[in-house]
Amino acid sequence: MLKDKFGIIFGVANKRSIAWATARSLHEAGARLAFTYQGDRLKENVEGLTQEAMPGSLLLPCDVTKQEEVDETFRRLAQEFGRLDFLIHSIAYAPREALGGEYLDTSREAFLTALEISAYSLVQLARAATPLMTAGGSIVCMSYYGAEKVVAGYNVMGVAKAALEASTRYLANDLGPRNIRVNAISAGPIQTLSARGVADFSSMLKHATQDEQLLESPGPAEFTHTDTWRVFRIMGEFVEGFDELATLTRGISIFGSARTRTDDPDYQAARETAALLARAGFAVITGGGPGIMEAANRGACEAGGLSIGCNIELPFEQNSNPYLTKDLKFKYFFVRKMMFVKYSLGFIIFPGGFGTLDELFEALTLIQTKKIRNFPVVLFGSAYWGGLLGWIRDFAMKQGKVTEQDLKLLHLTDSPAEVVQIIVSSQDTLRLDNSLISEIADPYQGPAQS
Repeated sequence: MLKDKFGIIFGVANKRSIAWATARSLHEAGARLAFTYQGDRLKENVEGLTQEAMPGSLLLPCDVTKQEEVDETFRRLAQEFGRLDFLIHSIAYAPREALGGEYLDTSREAFLTALEISAYSLVQLARAATPLMTAGGSIVCMSYYGAEKVVAGYNVMGVAKAALEASTRYLANDLGPRNIRVNAISAGPIQTLSARGVADFSSMLKHATQDEQLLESPGPAEFTHTDTWRVFRIMGEFVEGFDELATLTRGISIFGSARTRTDDPDYQAARETAALLARAGFAVITGGGPGIMEAANRGACEAGGLSIGCNIELPFEQNSNPYLTKDLKFKYFFVRKMMFVKYSLGFIIFPGGFGTLDELFEALTLIQTKKIRNFPVVLFGSAYWGGLLGWIRDFAMKQGKVTEQDLKLLHLTDSPAEVVQIIVSSQDTLRLDNSLISEIADPYQGPAQS
């Protein structure tokens, strides 16, 4: 989609930067990118990221408070690229002491610094980029809800973002006739390096999670200003998840209540089950939180296996448990769900609430519709799940809503050892099925070799 397009990204600090997620999406779409950095520390970060994911990217030093560095950046762009198709502005800064307490106490120095780096830099960079956008182009900057309404602790940065948004409108008016679009995206509160400087940042996260914002009914003009651009954030989260789990081939997802206590027999059973799976060569994947998730991660970790947590942004804080060898954090439930299914060979469902039931029935739907195959779903705890299975058998099946074959998709057990046996047997069946498929596909070469 962006093949043969050239762009520059301002504001990458580390792998959790909004600018980096945007860059990865643009790179996946075929764009050739340049990156700027300020200082040796950020240079090392940007070099490390680009060398691994985008080797050959152009890296340029640029402090936006120094006009000579801005001029040199665009001189090099002209020399290397010849033209520019887009510019991503993801720069914002205010002194730490100005991001807490009362806005009333903002110093002149802090005010001017925040406005120069966070808002005026857009004007400065747009002016420098315009001569290179000979065939038109796009300039995109990152704003935040604090530009419109008071957000505790955001203070002078809210004023700077309001100035940034106003600058966006005036620049769009100036550059629109030259076929250069200028837009601002409000990404919501995201845990980036810059966000850590805002006092009580965790309370900002509680205002609205990304899922909440995505599912809100949009206002008359909101779709064109936010939802279309949210695709970049969603795409970036998919890319990061795929990248982190790309080498995982023998994952088993374990679900259950986050409220299960450590002295609960279900906790001990989940811990034992995960340990047995780890010793059998499987990686254990959970939601990364407390309760059954902690028990499963603990068992896998203690057995020396891979213990993976896929945590989710919630309106209330859900900290990762301490037994993870790999800890991923997601903003969107549907992206997280994709990781559970894509990188798992089966689901083990311990007693749990709505979230656990959601994962259970989604897996059954995917199996029933043949989106996934040879995917065992094991219910642990006959006393807990017996009533549900009885209802399905006595009501849903009798009324023709499900079939007996559908009910056979579920395995019920009270034994950790039997859980592992079911999982291992399913893999033996999968290997047999693949062997038969190979014979059918190429009968002249005989059975597939294992």
